[in-house]
Amino acid sequence: EMRLLSLRRLTVLLAPCFVLTACNSAGLEGTPQPGSAIAPEFAEWIADRELAGDFGDPLMSARREGGILRQTFLNAELAFDTEAAADSRVSLSPLGLTLGLAEPPVSQPPDPAARYFARTGHTVYTGFLEAYGRLGGEGVVGAPISEVRFEEGMIYQYFANLGLYREQGAPP
Repeated sequence: EMRLLSLRRLTVLLAPCFVLTACNSAGLEGTPQPGSAIAPEFAEWIADRELAGDFGDPLMSARREGGILRQTFLNAELAFDTEAAADSRVSLSPLGLTLGLAEPPVSQPPDPAARYFARTGHTVYTGFLEAYGRLGGEGVVGAPISEVRFEEGMIYQYFANLGLYREQGAPP
């Protein structure tokens, strides 16, 4: 079974994320509040894409940072921009980049069927292609910012907005 990288699994890496996303000029307004409701600005977008199970529960109430409304979930952070075009008002925050998970680019693989992104210099792992497309591809997940890793029985790959992982023995 494919899963998004859970904040629980990345506690050490995500500490800076909470500092970056939870701090704002309103003081304690952005502190984690388990059991928070999904903000209406995000609810329809999540439901239309059937992503509630992928993003997990909200970790805090939505908070405004400048003109952007943000809400952090277990596996992602969403941003709502009223200035953007109606079809692109909701996006994922680029946490993979914020957390410094990007790796140096690598050469394009010789396989012409590989989904290589010249802009980042990385290829989507073939075992993640189906989930990558289902979740919204580059528009939602973002471009790959690392190559695939095989560690401790797990397969990992980081993207601009999300990380994907699964057990090595699990089917794609």
